[in-house]
Amino acid sequence: MSAEGPREPGPIGALGFVRLCAPWLLAHRALAAVLLAAFFVTSSVEAAVLPLGFKVLIDDVLTPRNVRLLPGVLGVLVAAGVVYVAVTVARDFLHARLSQTVLNELRQALYERCLSQSSGFFARRPPNELVSSFAGDLASVEFALTIGMTYGVAAVFGFIVSVPALFFVEPRLAGLAMVSLGLAAVGPLLLNRRAVDANHALRRDHAALVAGIHSDLNAHATVRAFDLRPRFFETLRKRLAAYQRVSTRSLLINGFAERTPNLTMMVFVIVTLVTGSVLVFRNQLSLGVLVSFQAMLVALSGSVANVTWAMPYFLGAAAGMARIDAILREPVDVEERPGAVDLAPFSSALEVCDVVFAPYDTPVLDGVTLRIAAGSSVGIVGPSGSGKSTLLSLIARFYDPHAGAIRFDGTDLRSVTLSSLRRQIGVVFQDNVVVEGTLAENLRLGKENATDAELAAVLADVSLESLAAGPEGLGVRLGEKGARISGGQRQRLAIARALLRGAPVLLLDEATSALDAETEAAVLATVERVSVGRTVIAVTHRLATVERADQIFVLDRGRVVEAGAHASLLGAGGLYQRLWDKQHGLRVAADGSGAVVDPTWLRAIPVFAELDDETITMLSRDFQPERFEADRVVVHEGDPGDRFFAVVHGDAEVTQTSPSGESKRVGILRDGDCFGELALLLDQPRAATIRMLSPGQLVSLRRGPFLALVERFPGLRARLAAEAKERVKRNEVRAA
Repeated sequence: MSAEGPREPGPIGALGFVRLCAPWLLAHRALAAVLLAAFFVTSSVEAAVLPLGFKVLIDDVLTPRNVRLLPGVLGVLVAAGVVYVAVTVARDFLHARLSQTVLNELRQALYERCLSQSSGFFARRPPNELVSSFAGDLASVEFALTIGMTYGVAAVFGFIVSVPALFFVEPRLAGLAMVSLGLAAVGPLLLNRRAVDANHALRRDHAALVAGIHSDLNAHATVRAFDLRPRFFETLRKRLAAYQRVSTRSLLINGFAERTPNLTMMVFVIVTLVTGSVLVFRNQLSLGVLVSFQAMLVALSGSVANVTWAMPYFLGAAAGMARIDAILREPVDVEERPGAVDLAPFSSALEVCDVVFAPYDTPVLDGVTLRIAAGSSVGIVGPSGSGKSTLLSLIARFYDPHAGAIRFDGTDLRSVTLSSLRRQIGVVFQDNVVVEGTLAENLRLGKENATDAELAAVLADVSLESLAAGPEGLGVRLGEKGARISGGQRQRLAIARALLRGAPVLLLDEATSALDAETEAAVLATVERVSVGRTVIAVTHRLATVERADQIFVLDRGRVVEAGAHASLLGAGGLYQRLWDKQHGLRVAADGSGAVVDPTWLRAIPVFAELDDETITMLSRDFQPERFEADRVVVHEGDPGDRFFAVVHGDAEVTQTSPSGESKRVGILRDGDCFGELALLLDQPRAATIRMLSPGQLVSLRRGPFLALVERFPGLRARLAAEAKERVKRNEVRAA
């Protein structure tokens, strides 16, 4: 993996496009050869057979009024016309078959390459870029292979047939025609590089424009909440104005490149017509030769026109084909080794042996070693960025370690087939896919040939019988992205899919962090009930979800710093205990009527560290609870800073507006995190926007009650104000 991501392929031009497409076309040599033969026949009829027929008809039949030759010559012309029509129909059929076969193979290869890649590939290439390749890039290639190829191949054979035929009929005028043909090529030669660069820039800017609009539409809730429409409208106007300049330049250059050859050939058609007419009047040239030559010259002009018509299609598709080729050539990070064997059923232990994973300069995992017994429940916890999810991805072999090994029952995962490994693993992610389709179709993602009875049984296991209780049964449609079911039901559905596989190992990657507290508790109860006899490995930042695990591994900065059961870790005074105290210093009553803030948790915040026990206890009682739904904004950047907030349950993102006006994520807040403590002392606007990523509960303390309490203690406010100003200075230094 590269921290910089994939490099954008440079402009390759029309010949580069042909070079990249050639292997795909040559894979169907027989069909391509027959198609080329058909193009040669139709080009020969257009450029040579009919013009020569005109010469014979005029000079040998009509002018001498030779009745004996008339039926034969007319018969040949009619036969040539019939052959031309039949071959043209066959040519178009073969062309459609070849082009669509190649396009489908390209689509399939691109699709299979993407789905064969590791998670790192999708980190380097965002989904909107890949969708753009399937939509825009493949569409441009399709136009080139269908329309552009028709013009291009016809032009090539037109030149091959026309040039010798011109010299055969009239060498003097043929030399003049070659001069015109050479001059006609000057314009495209001079403009070709500019046209390639302009089309490359147009394709690049179009992709950026579409990606920007896609990003803006995804942020529609934030745009409404911030009332950012005027700013976004203005940004789009600037983007469109820039795109218009690039598009206009591309159209002008392509237009000049296309028209200069046609204009040049038109001038020389007229010149040769005038010259030939003079020669006919001087009896130095027959009328039949002049008509035949002009017909051939018109055919040659048509070939030039075909080149100019084909060129924009090839130039437009060149950048797209280069991007497709770059994706197809990108190596797969995780591949089966030659001679890989099927993994035996998991029965003993999963071992992570001195694993190092360092995709960038700093290792994400550094010498991780742990052992998980079959049938046990394990929690992997730690601060954000400690490597928890990465470790789970390595166990599922979404990545391979750069050093060390991961073994199932002593077998290195790199030596087994991917399919045999995945059959033994069920994964439940934080955000699980629900496809547009029925309940049965979604469940059968876990086991394709599962019977209706098996589906009904697994639904009962995860308490989802109600979804199939209606008249449609298992055929009930769940809506786009599961719009007709709740977040808790989506997670249970994901668990059902994992169970349906019969996998002995169940991996949970923040599987409940997007749920509210009540739904999370229900889903965890379901997991505990159905995981008996299975090995469950849960990555989470909420320690309460793994409190009953057989063993807990605590990661920090890519290393295992603690391991043991909850009770032993809680009394060890290490990182686990600090994380536990942070997350459990805040509680909300079950009915939501009040909040409980532990004074010890409160004192750990620097602003409150100076308060005595009585004051901090009184202050802890002034916190008020509030529920927030997912996607709701808690505070807007620039709002008055009048409250201090702490997250009891849920995830929230922190965003700031860059100088260019774009919103950038700068952090994630989770259980036990707080923000806005300086707002209690300094009358300053909010420096960031806080938006909930999941349903959550927060508690807050207003500025007024805090200041009233502090006023009771002489000198305390001054010390707190000094601390606040010092923190502001430190923040400014870091920002600089």
